[in-house]
Amino acid sequence: PEELTFASAQAEAREEERRVRETVRRDKTLLKEKRKRREELFIEQKKRKLLPDTILEKLTTASQTNIKKSPGKVKEGMTVLM
Repeated sequence: PEELTFASAQAEAREEERRVRETVRRDKTLLKEKRKRREELFIEQKKRKLLPDTILEKLTTASQTNIKKSPGKVKEGMTVLM
C-alpha cells in the first residue's frame, strides 16, 4: 500500500463528506420538486372533476325557485340536491 500523509487523508475525508452532503441536498431538492409536481397534478385533477359554473348556476337558481314555490318542503328539496 502506498503511504498517505495525514493531511492528504484528511483532505480526502473532507472531500468525501462534502460529496455526501451535496448528494443529500440534491436528493432533498428533487424530492421536494417531485412532491410539488404531484400536488399541482392533484389540484388540476380536482379542478377537472368540478362541475362547470353554468350547471352550478342552473342548480342554484332551480333550487331557489323550488324553495320559493314550496317553503314547507325545504328539507325534501335539500336532500334531492345533495
